[in-house]
Amino acid sequence: MLKDPGDLNNSQLDVLDSLRRERSVLYRCWQLKEGLRDLYWLRRPQDAALHLDWWLAWACRCRIPAFVKLSRTIRANRNRILAAVEL
Repeated sequence: MLKDPGDLNNSQLDVLDSLRRERSVLYRCWQLKEGLRDLYWLRRPQDAALHLDWWLAWACRCRIPAFVKLSRTIRANRNRILAAVEL
């Protein structure tokens, strides 16, 4: 779950697929983590802002306490995070 999706071996992909089929909370956590990581692949600042706002909306209503808390922290630091993405 900590690896880049492209670096997962077949066994790890099978586990991830099993979690997806079971609608596991762990799978949703992985999706949220990967969604946030995707922010740093975006080149245009306006795309990063849209993606971050989309992610914040998703995270704040996901009902996973750690991600709800994280979304509040990120929202409070949104401008700083977007400035870092622009670098």
